[in-house]
Amino acid sequence: MKIIKIQDILLTAGMAATGFAATSVYAASDVESNEHLVEETQEVVVVDQADDGLTSKTIIDREAIQNTPDGNGNMTDLLKSHVNVRFEKDAENGFQGGEIKPASVSINGAPTSQTAYMVDGININNDIDPHSILNDGSIGVLPGSSSEQAYFYDSSMIGSVTVYDSNVPASLGGFTGGVIVADSLFYSGVDRVSLNYRTTNDHFASMQMDDTVREEYKKGSDGYDAELQPKYQKDFVNLVIEQGITDEIGMVIGLSRRQSDIAQVRVVDAKGTLDEQDQTRQIDNVMANFRWQPSAEKSLDLSTRYSSYESGQFYADMDKNNFIDQHRAYGATLTWQQPIVTGSLKATASYDDFNDSRDSNSADAKEVLVDDKLYRDGGYGNSELRQRNTTVKVDYTSDDFDALGLKHRISGGLASTETKYNFERFSNVNQQVVVSIPDWEDMVTHADLAFAGNVDTDYTIYSAYIDNSMTVGNWSFRPGVRVERDDYLENNNVAPRFSTSWQALAHTRFIAGANRYYGRSFASMKLAEGISELSRDTTRRFADIENFKTPHADELTFGVDQNIGNFTIAARYIWRENKDRLVLRRTTDLDGKRLDEYVNGGDYHVDVYTVQVSNIQPWVVGPTLWNTTIGIDWLTTNRADLEATQDPEESVVLDGEEMTRREMEGKINSSQEEWNVRLGIDMKLPEYNLTWSNKVYIKAPVQGYEEIGETEPRRFKSYEFDTHTQWDTQVRWQPSTWGNQDIYFQADLLNVLNETRRFGTQANGNDGDFGLYSPGRQLWLEVGYNF
Repeated sequence: MKIIKIQDILLTAGMAATGFAATSVYAASDVESNEHLVEETQEVVVVDQADDGLTSKTIIDREAIQNTPDGNGNMTDLLKSHVNVRFEKDAENGFQGGEIKPASVSINGAPTSQTAYMVDGININNDIDPHSILNDGSIGVLPGSSSEQAYFYDSSMIGSVTVYDSNVPASLGGFTGGVIVADSLFYSGVDRVSLNYRTTNDHFASMQMDDTVREEYKKGSDGYDAELQPKYQKDFVNLVIEQGITDEIGMVIGLSRRQSDIAQVRVVDAKGTLDEQDQTRQIDNVMANFRWQPSAEKSLDLSTRYSSYESGQFYADMDKNNFIDQHRAYGATLTWQQPIVTGSLKATASYDDFNDSRDSNSADAKEVLVDDKLYRDGGYGNSELRQRNTTVKVDYTSDDFDALGLKHRISGGLASTETKYNFERFSNVNQQVVVSIPDWEDMVTHADLAFAGNVDTDYTIYSAYIDNSMTVGNWSFRPGVRVERDDYLENNNVAPRFSTSWQALAHTRFIAGANRYYGRSFASMKLAEGISELSRDTTRRFADIENFKTPHADELTFGVDQNIGNFTIAARYIWRENKDRLVLRRTTDLDGKRLDEYVNGGDYHVDVYTVQVSNIQPWVVGPTLWNTTIGIDWLTTNRADLEATQDPEESVVLDGEEMTRREMEGKINSSQEEWNVRLGIDMKLPEYNLTWSNKVYIKAPVQGYEEIGETEPRRFKSYEFDTHTQWDTQVRWQPSTWGNQDIYFQADLLNVLNETRRFGTQANGNDGDFGLYSPGRQLWLEVGYNF
């Protein structure tokens, strides 16, 4: 076991030093003589310090999206370089290279469910069941395709992505981590069509595995979720049309399909005959946006969107049990913006419909045990989960005005979101476990029944906000407040927001803030109550929900921005205290009957330290332009993510020290990497229409613990897997052909060094445990045509 790989640090430091030193030699003499090159290609990923640094946000614009080496081309793939963003440790599993579903992300150490997603100013979080907690585990009758973001956007349809990580303005709510805001493409005044094709497969990838799983890996998994994926083929197609209709009206239409076929060996008849068949994954996106702009100050935007994810699955050891889990989302947003006497007014109305469904070929599932061998047959019926959001909001921003010796700009707004939830099970679902003994009648040892029926619930949240951006001399202030009320918990949540900045010197600015953020809705909890009643399940207790508090996070921030020559340096410290998390706890009564209940608990704190350095103007080296960035972050937290059955106050011994289970989980902090180093070195060769983008990530060891022996109290030992260095590179050649037409060829090589790291262990029966590893080297090829 290695605590840290020194050669990785030296390699990355050497690359950074080479990039900075080499470009520094030429910058002073060449920037002035090559100003035309600099003007043509500016830095494309910026930490936006608008509002005099009062808001900490990072904007990834269209060009940065295009030049970021990524895999599946979704929105969260673009966030790997953000210093406040973490991916859960098993987000990239090398055994599941065929998957295309977006990964979940955590901001500032918060749970992934506490990241807010927005598109075109509207929240698009799927709050039905993103972590599959509605299903009690006894019988698999619920769809399994949910994710925190309801729309699985293709990055080709996104104009920009903005990440708010601290000092978030009062206009944004519904999170304790941060906010990811996507703006879809709107007509920019230029008519064009973009068409591209992107592909990869298992032959373009390298995979590390232990000998104990090698033979099993060749045929795939016994389960329905294809945990082992030896063969896969991914094909992505995107089309974007931007067209002016009149001098004042323009439209953008986008279509995309992402398809993955994953080969698995499975039983195909009652005799146990094995054959190879494909599981499938497919994401479709459709976008149609219209903009009417009668003047520079007035605009009417209509954005429509559709996203569909289908997962065609089967149990490898069950005949005739195919089923399709599908997630669909569609919606529309209408926005009118115009000036009024003292400022500008923006009115927005939207509707979104999210749907998770399961289409199975049977509603009867049977497990038959014959001579110690288990045979399965049948399926788990058809069911549907649905969420519908209707939002109306009005935002106002005043013109700048002077009062009491300060310059002011006031922003305020009102919003209401009504959300309706529905669950429907279309038929009774039966599950039996049968023991079959020759010359004896089959014996049913266990049976479950899920009843058909329909559950409807609803939930409305009202919000209002106001803030005032004020400046006087070298000081800027933004006091504000956000007030929210829901009609389920009936809590009045008041979230004060405050940030300030001081331009101490010409190139030195200090930033500070104190804020409170209230968390997401409680849809899954409310819907679970109705589903329990439908299923005649009396094990979950909901009576105390009326007394629940809304989860919230209190934040203090301090930072400094410093410009030195052609470098800008941003250092930040963020302190978060997270309180009143809603967690599910499972106990048993005196009769041994299971009892599930939701409780407020699991408070934790987070300390985040970040430093980012980047060049302000591109460095000029001969005919090339270079942008270099480096980001370092350190995160400490005592967050404990315990399973429902684990007692947080249970006494345990970790590495010889007695503590509670909650303290052990918080100390090991296996849910987060402690530190990360992110390096970007991007080159442009304008004369030949060539770009070369590089991202290098060095990640802290993954921590964990395992039980040693059966003692009382239970004893555990901690472990660390290796640090991990990953270098992703992209080369793009986009020569002009004729007129305004061009074709481009692109190759993304992820994990150039082919270095993998172990992040977990999985049992494999009598064959021994095997390690779970991050993906190895992967090549993606892409070709596109723009006209």
